[in-house]
Amino acid sequence: LTNEVENSLEMQAQEVSELISRELNNHINTLATIADINDMTSIDLNEQTQNNQEILKDLFVTFISEADTLLNKIKTSYESNDHQSAKDLTHALKGLSATVGASRVYDTTSQMDALHKKEDFKKAKELFPDLTQRYQKVRAIIQERYN
Repeated sequence: LTNEVENSLEMQAQEVSELISRELNNHINTLATIADINDMTSIDLNEQTQNNQEILKDLFVTFISEADTLLNKIKTSYESNDHQSAKDLTHALKGLSATVGASRVYDTTSQMDALHKKEDFKKAKELFPDLTQRYQKVRAIIQERYN
């Protein structure tokens, strides 16, 4: 009987250890992405969709599709010196990123938007590579979560 109790306790200890490890990894992953996807927005979206994962997936897949298109159009606008289009498209991406909580994309598009309003298109254009890099990171996080 003593061996059975010891084995049972060892198994319980192992299960608890594995549970703690899993939860710790989940929190580490959340902390690693918190700067890229705002957790409060994620919580709000979960509440608004009643935690319907299909709706959330559709929202984020649509975000990726729209953001890909907007980024390509922004790039083309800068290449052709179409400042008004670059301004409008950047503003649209800013709103889209705010909706899904893509905070670093939102921060960069906000900076670009402010520069466009000051008609400093050169500095706004200089932020485009940073925007692209930040978006790619968010895109990877979303694809990992919803694919």
